[in-house]
Amino acid sequence: MHVAFCSRNVWRCIACGECMQRGSAQEEHAEQCSAAVLECECGEKLSRSALERHKKEACLMRTVECEFCEVTFTCVELMDQQEY
Repeated sequence: MHVAFCSRNVWRCIACGECMQRGSAQEEHAEQCSAAVLECECGEKLSRSALERHKKEACLMRTVECEFCEVTFTCVELMDQQEY
């Protein structure tokens, strides 16, 4: 009886393992789970908690300013520009 109730009414997050009631709490948790794996625009897959830091410090698609001409580029574009 207990197994049938839990399998219908309880949801377990595959990213962090936390259990909760199905429904709105499930949706809210899925949107905020820090262990959820997300894909950055550069193609790198990271946990939600690491994604923000990655975008600021390591992402090849982050915007950076050229130290010579002060024009803003993505990191990849800047590396290409500086090769010339």
